[in-house]
Amino acid sequence: TSLFYYSSNFDSLLSSSDYSNIDPVYVMILPGSYNPENNDFYYPKNVQLILGLNSTIIWLNNDSDILHTVTASFSRNYFGESATRMNYLLPNEEWSFKFTAEGTYKYFCAPHPWMTGHIIII
Repeated sequence: TSLFYYSSNFDSLLSSSDYSNIDPVYVMILPGSYNPENNDFYYPKNVQLILGLNSTIIWLNNDSDILHTVTASFSRNYFGESATRMNYLLPNEEWSFKFTAEGTYKYFCAPHPWMTGHIIII
């Protein structure tokens, strides 16, 4: 199931063109994600956002002592190099990405490919 995130003052934002006060969405890399028997690795795993309204995600690595990545699936490069080789997330580190186009974005962790998630931008 996809989750839809919005600010608590969403109704008042509909009448305004200034969306600068929308918070980014956090996706947590959960403890134990390195274990292939664990089904809980990204929280939330599936996210739906509105382009230009809340289209920035911050991934936070809460998995102690383990490196993780946010790598685009299927050899697509929508995250660029910064989310692969150059940006392994150490424990308690975060990485953010602002989506600029509608679409479905699937991702995984390069060292732990069972860790998958996807983002829908509408």
